[in-house]
Amino acid sequence: MNLITVTTTAMLSVLLIVSLTGNACATDVNPNSGIDARELADELTDDGWVMYGTEQCGWCVRQAEEFGDAFANVTHIDCNKNGQACRNVSMYLFSWDDATGDGSRLLEYLMDNYHVGWVKSAEINRSDDDMTIRISDEQNSAEIMLDEGSGVAILQIGGRDHYLKVENEGGTTDIYAGIEGIPCWVSPDSTLHLGYYNLTRLSGLVSDYRAAHPAPAESQTTPETPMSTSPSTPGFEPLSALIAVAIVCLMRRR
Repeated sequence: MNLITVTTTAMLSVLLIVSLTGNACATDVNPNSGIDARELADELTDDGWVMYGTEQCGWCVRQAEEFGDAFANVTHIDCNKNGQACRNVSMYLFSWDDATGDGSRLLEYLMDNYHVGWVKSAEINRSDDDMTIRISDEQNSAEIMLDEGSGVAILQIGGRDHYLKVENEGGTTDIYAGIEGIPCWVSPDSTLHLGYYNLTRLSGLVSDYRAAHPAPAESQTTPETPMSTSPSTPGFEPLSALIAVAIVCLMRRR
C-alpha cells in the first residue's frame, strides 16, 4: 500500500467520523429529560411565554437550573425588581352572572391550579343575595364570595383563602385570577401555570398550546428548494477538495 493510498484512507476515515458524530458534543441537551434546553427556551420565547419569579424563590432557582445557560433565552420577570408587572398579570375566569357560560375558565382554573378533579361533576349554586357562588359535590366544596367594595372576590378552597380580582365593565362583573405563587408560567393567551415544571412538562405545555392555537396558514407560494438541506461542517471544505485530488491521483496511477 503506497503513501497516497494510506493518506486517502486516513482522510476518508476522519471525514466519516466527523459526519457521523455531528453535534454529539452539544451541551444544551438536558440529560435528565432528553429535551434540548436551548431549543425549548427559544420556542417559549418565540411563542410569547413568560416566567415570573424571584431570585430568592427556591423553586424559581430550580426552574432556572432546568435550562442551564439556556435560561438566558427565556423571557422571565423578577417580581422583586418589577412588582408592578407581576401585579398586572391577570387571567379572565368568568362573568359573575354566568359562572359556567361560554368563555368561562373557572372549572379549568380550579382543576389546573388546585388539582381538584371533583369539580368536573360538581354543582354550582348561588346564594339568595347573589354574593356567593358555591361549587360542590357530595364530599367536597369550594366557595367564591364577592366583595365588590374592595374589588376582590375570595375563593375558599382546601381550607385556604385565595384572592381574585373583580372588574366591572359595561354592566357586567368579571372575575380574574392573578399571580398567587411563583414560579408562574403565563402562556400567550394569559393562562396561568403555577409552580415548577421540568423540561418535559414544559415541552408538553408548548405542544398543547400550539395544537389549540395553530399558526396562521403560510403563503401558498412554494419556496425555492435549496440545493442542499445538510449543514456544512466549517473548516472541512479544503479537506474535501484535498480528498478529491488524492482520489484522482490514485486513479491515474492505476
